[in-house]
Amino acid sequence: MAVDIDVAIAVTDSYCTLNEADSYLENNTVWNAASDEDKEEALLEARYHIDITYECDLATETVIPDALKYATAILAAEAIADSAIFNSSPSVQKERVKADSVEAETEYFTGSKSQPKKTKQVTSILQSICTKIGSSVFLVRG
Repeated sequence: MAVDIDVAIAVTDSYCTLNEADSYLENNTVWNAASDEDKEEALLEARYHIDITYECDLATETVIPDALKYATAILAAEAIADSAIFNSSPSVQKERVKADSVEAETEYFTGSKSQPKKTKQVTSILQSICTKIGSSVFLVRG
């Protein structure tokens, strides 16, 4: 099913519909076990992740490209499997609370944040229409 994008896509819409994602991910047992509400939320999170990670040139497109739909579905499935994958809040490494004379201490993890495991696959799928922000993708033809 093609989605008409002559008009700008609302920021509250995913690049991939629930039916399309179900079709792409028909053999993914974790995806299939999730509720439609959780799937819709994951699809939107995946779209937002794509928007902040990739710069996609859709100016000449009249429908959302299948590659963008598929990449969105892949990231959504990963979000279902690991609900913290797109969490941008800092991770607590250590927390200490003392009740008498009230004392609290929180230490946050300062290492690099984890990336979705499928980032390389998604970048490969999107390379014909998107560029990863902060990096360059070179295509050499022989």
